[in-house]
Amino acid sequence: MRCLIPGIVAAAALTAATPASAQPAPPPAAIEEPSRGWSALAGYEVFSLRDIFRNVKPPDASPISWRGAGAAVSGRFERSGPRSAHLVFGSVARARDFAYVSPARSFDAMRADFAARMDARYEYRRYFWRDVGADGLDIGVGAQGIGTHVGFDRHITAALATRTRITGGGLAGVISVRVRRWSRLHLDASWANGATVSRRTAEHSANATVETFGGGNFLTDSAVRAEWRLTRATRLSVMWQRSYEGYQ
Repeated sequence: MRCLIPGIVAAAALTAATPASAQPAPPPAAIEEPSRGWSALAGYEVFSLRDIFRNVKPPDASPISWRGAGAAVSGRFERSGPRSAHLVFGSVARARDFAYVSPARSFDAMRADFAARMDARYEYRRYFWRDVGADGLDIGVGAQGIGTHVGFDRHITAALATRTRITGGGLAGVISVRVRRWSRLHLDASWANGATVSRRTAEHSANATVETFGGGNFLTDSAVRAEWRLTRATRLSVMWQRSYEGYQ
């Protein structure tokens, strides 16, 4: 089994938020009105791939990871209310400058190595527990639908390379915590865990045969997001996210 581990640290652009009505901005205590808005984020992503072998207990795993980094951009639409939230978001990232990294040292991979990914998700959250221990602290659960595509090229030499593409979709359960104690600052943290069904193709430059694999894979996401309201219609957002995805 192989484990794919992308991690994202993203600093956001502005969020365009639309209140439910055209009334004047509410005072700090009235922060539970429904709202909706778009946001665009741009940041930096670290992409890491490590081989894991699981036919013995404990699992035998290689300590060496193939690691690169590059730019990531994403967009998000949110429609939220006092007890629920609908989220639609997608992201695109591309990584270069790969190296083989071990606990002791690292060395550069071929310059032509690269990885790219795209994903789109819809998420519904329901906040069943509100004002838990403090005003404005809510805990919710939800479900997430996922579509994803990942591709990467790895070179042994300039003439020998492998090309891998993985496309799939799946479902995940979500646990989320949000803080709405202040009129300007909103905080949000979430953890998602689920599975996808995907199709993987692998090609080698020395072999004309294309190998195809299919099956179920796991995924786990953790994310923390902060929003600061600049004006009635715009916010500045910062997000950190880490994702683990395994495939066969």
